[in-house]
Amino acid sequence: MAKDMDTLIRTEDKPEVDNVTKLIKTMSESEQGKMLIFLQGVKFAEALKARPAE
Repeated sequence: MAKDMDTLIRTEDKPEVDNVTKLIKTMSESEQGKMLIFLQGVKFAEALKARPAE
């Protein structure tokens, strides 16, 4: 999964991205899928937090 991705990143974020990329490459396909689901959940929670209270 990770080997097929092309990404654009800011130069100042490159060291952190390199570390995360190394971690992802050590994961199995199943673990990568679980990481993706987790990150989607984080993104969803951030979007909820950004919404104004009703």
